[in-house]
Amino acid sequence: MTLNPQVASPVPAVDDLPIVVWPYVPAAAPLSPCPDWPMLIGTEVEIRRGGKFLGTGFVDDATPSGDVAWIAADGINSRCMIDKAGGYELSIAPIKKGLK
Repeated sequence: MTLNPQVASPVPAVDDLPIVVWPYVPAAAPLSPCPDWPMLIGTEVEIRRGGKFLGTGFVDDATPSGDVAWIAADGINSRCMIDKAGGYELSIAPIKKGLK
């Protein structure tokens, strides 16, 4: 996989280095799962089960123990509940800057 940075501005930044924006590239390997689900409330996450990527969503709520989380409704997908006991894992989704 080749990453091709794009210089966002030909004018150097304050420290005389160009501002570089990396286009979004899907990760080749899954990001590390976050064990503290309450910390993820309001964050876009990648959802996996058994290591298999299922999709992305925003964590709407989580139990204080962090064993259960609710993924917010999005378009035709309704709000859903997932739990660690069912083999689900959440990791912070990569930032998608530079997409057109």
